[in-house]
Amino acid sequence: MKKFYKTLLAVTFLQLLILSATSQVVEYQDSWGSSGITLKSQTQSEITVNYSITNFLIGDLNYNRETLKTLNLPGVFLPNDAGAPNLPGQSKYIAIPQGAEAILTIVKSRTEIIENFELAPAPNIPLDTDNKPLEYIRNEDIYSKDEFYPENPVKLSEKTSIRGLDVVMLGITPFQYNPVTKELVVLRDIEIAISFVGGNGHFGEDRLRSKWWDPMVMKSVLNPQHLAEIDYSKRISNSRSLDYEYLIISPDDPDFLSWADSIKQFRTLQGIRTGVVTISEIGGNTVSAIESYVDNAYNTWDIPPVAVLLLADYGTGSSGIISQFYNHPAGYPDFVSDIKYSDVNGDDLPDIVFARMTANNEAQLEVMVSKFLDYERNPPTDADFYNHPITALGWQTERWFQICSEVVGGYFSNALDKDPVRINAVYGGNPNSDPWSTATNTSAVLNYFGPNGLGYIPATPQELGGFSGGTASDVVNAINDGSFLLQHRDHGFYGGWGEPDFTSSNINSLTNTDNKLPYIFSINCQTGAFHRSAESFAEKFHRHTYNGENSGALGVLAATEVSYSFVNDTYLWGVMDNMFPDFMPAQNAMFPVNYTMPAFGNAAGKHFLFSSSWPYNTGNKLITYRLFHHHGDAFLTLYTEVPQHLDVDHEDVLFAGATSFTVDVNDGAFIALTRNGEILATDESNGAPLDIEIPAQVPGSELILTITKQNYFRYSSVITVVPDGVYAQFVCEDTDLCAGNEAIFVDQSFGSNTSWEWQFEGGTPATYNGQTPPPIIYETPGVYDVILTVSDGFETDSKTRTDYITVLNNVFADFDADITTGYSPLTIHFTDLSSNDVESWEWDFGNGGFSGLQNPTYSYYQAGTYTVSLTVEGNGCENTETKVDFVVVEVTAPVVEFSAQPSSGTVPLTVNFSDDSEGDIETWHWDFGDGHTSEERNPEHTFVDADDYSITL
Repeated sequence: MKKFYKTLLAVTFLQLLILSATSQVVEYQDSWGSSGITLKSQTQSEITVNYSITNFLIGDLNYNRETLKTLNLPGVFLPNDAGAPNLPGQSKYIAIPQGAEAILTIVKSRTEIIENFELAPAPNIPLDTDNKPLEYIRNEDIYSKDEFYPENPVKLSEKTSIRGLDVVMLGITPFQYNPVTKELVVLRDIEIAISFVGGNGHFGEDRLRSKWWDPMVMKSVLNPQHLAEIDYSKRISNSRSLDYEYLIISPDDPDFLSWADSIKQFRTLQGIRTGVVTISEIGGNTVSAIESYVDNAYNTWDIPPVAVLLLADYGTGSSGIISQFYNHPAGYPDFVSDIKYSDVNGDDLPDIVFARMTANNEAQLEVMVSKFLDYERNPPTDADFYNHPITALGWQTERWFQICSEVVGGYFSNALDKDPVRINAVYGGNPNSDPWSTATNTSAVLNYFGPNGLGYIPATPQELGGFSGGTASDVVNAINDGSFLLQHRDHGFYGGWGEPDFTSSNINSLTNTDNKLPYIFSINCQTGAFHRSAESFAEKFHRHTYNGENSGALGVLAATEVSYSFVNDTYLWGVMDNMFPDFMPAQNAMFPVNYTMPAFGNAAGKHFLFSSSWPYNTGNKLITYRLFHHHGDAFLTLYTEVPQHLDVDHEDVLFAGATSFTVDVNDGAFIALTRNGEILATDESNGAPLDIEIPAQVPGSELILTITKQNYFRYSSVITVVPDGVYAQFVCEDTDLCAGNEAIFVDQSFGSNTSWEWQFEGGTPATYNGQTPPPIIYETPGVYDVILTVSDGFETDSKTRTDYITVLNNVFADFDADITTGYSPLTIHFTDLSSNDVESWEWDFGNGGFSGLQNPTYSYYQAGTYTVSLTVEGNGCENTETKVDFVVVEVTAPVVEFSAQPSSGTVPLTVNFSDDSEGDIETWHWDFGDGHTSEERNPEHTFVDADDYSITL
């Protein structure tokens, strides 16, 4: 066994900061890198990883009349295995090449040891229904041994995969503990090399890569840069097989198939290759048949499923779709889970996003499908709907219920500037005096989400208040008033929530229509038990209507049976971080998702939970992977802000035979061109005109252009294919100009044209004959038309772009100063003399100094000549005024003073002279009156002859 420590003698950089009478923060000021696991370097055959502790918390725990110590690391939410020394650990997936093995080497480490440390064991992770306090029972198999735990604090998991990407989990427990000698080893810094041995050098199976899965996969691994870029537009347009990104599995019922086809058409227009298969086509309504079909599609299709929708409630007959039953580890009723289908490689984690609409008949299915179709086509535009997310919770001091929901609400409030509606009630404890929670690792959670971290919640619950009195009526009123999202965390049961007491019967009071439907995060027990004969709470919410109009929930995330505390909270935070990538910005946010999709969040949350504190608590995590299901469309996309209109520019026609179509739209928008239900091409905008390659089309055809982007209205337009001939077309590089600037026009006309006649309303020149006009200058603010007429000598066509050029009122920079010449230090008061609606100022004082004030005061301390410039912005325009050699700073004449010590005495007399002069002095010349001189600033001189001497400096 290897012990990673050295004797802790001098702790020059170790600071113990007393937080309270019972806790300390240990901080290291000279760590090798940032806190946690970071990528130091990478090649195709190896990565180097740094792990550093910058701080950790030591706390006291009183249990069974015994005072024990606890350890917490920032961002580590979950405890160690129950009964083992409660050492926090961190982990991260490492991507490795296909077929390779990962070899771990400790390059170097720096450790310290703390003596006489009585470390508490990790508590049990209780069920949400278990109301007993946490138990800290030592595992004597560990605590009775005179050896360090864990034996290997740095380890790699067996190789597994995420969506075809081979990965290993790097787990680091930066502490070792000997329960007999009471020694705690702190692994302050570790440098690790992970070598890739064998394999083909390529990361991931490209066939399984997807624009929809890439953000999730890349955010999960430490080294996402190893994955090659893929042009997904080529993959879609080149495939003509019956392979689907989005697979809908439906009963053979004609009504269900009709609604399945509606979903297929809607998603196909969006650019998502969608197909429908029936239970009979799959091979029957059995778990093995469904699993085999999905696995085969995943493993063999050229375009394997990204997501699957099960379009029916649980059922073993022809009208339902079956699911896998699992035994509950705590003796609760057996429960069902669709993870059996979602997991392809056998690790109980999703490789395919799964969703379900639990409809028993056509009427229920119509409600569920029309809810998301109407919502995505015509989202609410009321700002209050987006400004008031709802958080609801039941306070229980021994749990994290209150922290879980308030962290979500605090993110909305502090990061997104929303005004959440808080509806809270007390289950157990006293929020007026209790801490946030008495559960283990609470301090780590507070350090991460509290005032010392992200700032989502205050240091104490009393600073926030409002944890009691919430009722079912409050929930009803908040939903009816309008909210895009509701987050609940507390106890649950098949028919609703414990606190606040909101049940299925209360859903009947909901009147939220006009697509003002919230998505419900029901993070508790049993509310999503869709396999029971009685209607579950989630099903009731999803099926609800009011006076024949859709009402209730847009979709629901809920569990099918009793779940475990703490792992649920961690899972939910992973869900939120997928949907809102800045929720936990430290979680590799360089690859954010482009769309807020709860079904994908559900999958991401499970992968996040797996990678949290690996390799500990695998059993408690497992049931969470299995319990939680998304009720709704798999690609359901939530609007989280008031939707905006896309700024789209394209032609209304396409010439027959053309092999590209140009679209100019907002950066990041997803563009799809379809014809007769077939995807011709997809692409993602880069914010500039984009030439999208398409197959040549014949006259008379119609293409449908569909463009989507998060928090923008869905855009759709019909493009008519016309015969080849003369067709006028042009584009301007910049249609929004500042007065006095020029516009460049480019002819894009079709045909064998021989003449071009341009008309530029408001421009100079106002007309031009020729294919390429000169730059057109616009001096006067306004909105102007542009007309181009082309001809081939036989046919003529004209194109008018109405209100095409917008000329903005320009700003003009100018300035002056109260003084421009003087001795250093020279302080100058600058005055802005700019004209028009200036919104910002940027001064450059010529010596590296800058200011953003309108009328700054600036001091020059060095002699010299300085050029000053002022750049102003306003109305979207910018102008700069530069004044060369504007400031002249002269050297100040020095004021000469000096002193001598001593000034009299017997020879030989040594005198120390001190220069006390003022000013910018560069040289000194002393004359001591005895024929001797010095060039030093503060010389020493010895007089050997008795006399009176005059000293000159």
